[in-house]
Amino acid sequence: MITPEELWDEALLHCERAQAAESTEAARRLAIAALDDATYHFTGRAVGLDTSANDSNQERLLQVLKYSREVRRAAQRYDGLKLLRVKSHYHLRLQIGTQELVVARNHARAVRALLRIGPT
Repeated sequence: MITPEELWDEALLHCERAQAAESTEAARRLAIAALDDATYHFTGRAVGLDTSANDSNQERLLQVLKYSREVRRAAQRYDGLKLLRVKSHYHLRLQIGTQELVVARNHARAVRALLRIGPT
């Protein structure tokens, strides 16, 4: 079994590799997906939401964050990350460059910081 922290560590490794000059667009797309997955699981754990395989839990997590006064900013950053995930996964005609990857990483790190979850 893997933990959200292990997913986070692996997502950061994917991100580092995908930022290399010789990296491919596919690597950047996969790194954004890894950041989104890790963020979903550690955020869900932080707010007490079951993150098991249920399609509606992604949207439910966003709603929990949006309607909590303390973490509303985390919801905005999480939503920004989700939008980049959708762009990188489903809009193959759109270019995913290093800038999108950096923005995704910054969103993920901001969610962790705003929820006060470990080092970013």
